[in-house]
Amino acid sequence: MWTTFWRPEPCRSGAGPSCGVVLGMVVFLGIFGLGYPASTGAGEPRWFYSNSDGEQLRPLDTEDFDVLPPGEGWSLKVSLPEATSGGLERRLVYYQGEMVREELLRYRPGGTLREVRRCDNAGACVSIRFAAPDAPGFESIRGALGVREIAYDGHGLPLHMRREVPGELREDTWYTYEEGRLVASRQVRGDQEILRRYQDGHLVREETRSEGRRVRLVQIELNHLGSVAQRITETRREVEREQFYPLRPGEVVRELWRGDDLVEQEELMGEGERRITRFRQGEKLFRSWFSNDTLIKREIFLDGSVVRTERPSVEDAGEE
Repeated sequence: MWTTFWRPEPCRSGAGPSCGVVLGMVVFLGIFGLGYPASTGAGEPRWFYSNSDGEQLRPLDTEDFDVLPPGEGWSLKVSLPEATSGGLERRLVYYQGEMVREELLRYRPGGTLREVRRCDNAGACVSIRFAAPDAPGFESIRGALGVREIAYDGHGLPLHMRREVPGELREDTWYTYEEGRLVASRQVRGDQEILRRYQDGHLVREETRSEGRRVRLVQIELNHLGSVAQRITETRREVEREQFYPLRPGEVVRELWRGDDLVEQEELMGEGERRITRFRQGEKLFRSWFSNDTLIKREIFLDGSVVRTERPSVEDAGEE
């Protein structure tokens, strides 16, 4: 599970939705200005009508048990810490009388949120940590599926992301900005490094290195509308150039070249219809016809003429 959060700030009761409702949505909607729920401090656990998100919908007191016992529908039990000393808030979510989730919210002295830990009744847990309000943004999510951490600058822009998944190599990504715009990123995974450059939010260059040597370079040219006009891919063995044209029915909209040889040509035939022709050394090999991305027939060529037409079965029609 992965959710983006911003730096927490103290929550003031009486302004906007109640802090308790916001806390009930912490794992789903993100945090914008979280602190303690409006309360008078620690005391007896409080019960609420709730839902699958664990929200505090309305109080559920002892008289309500005669109408809607905790064994029916969703309910929430909240144990609050002292509002001035920091501490732990415990939230238990029940469905049909069975506890399905436990949420532990840990606070700093002063009331800002330090950590959220959420566990289901099978014991699977996810932990989320937050930076102090006067520190650069930071978040960390840990669970059975791995670890993700993001460090932000003072403007809320991500600077570094770390990802660890059991059985996979650790992945780190660093981001560079100019005047608030992303201009470059560097991603490292094992001995592989990927360097990316951006222009007006669009990827225009991607270089892949392995053990310090370049193994792949992709350069992208954009048209005046910001759409891809040309993509050139260089590897150790070949140079591949993909050219894109305006989407006009009856005309070529894409060509793929390897070196000086045309290897693929795509035409837009009509609404949702296109055909792709494959070439070898200037000669047509086959032509595939598609309708809404489903292969409907294929023509096989020999010496420039169609010698066979194939129509896929229903099971194979969507495969290409």
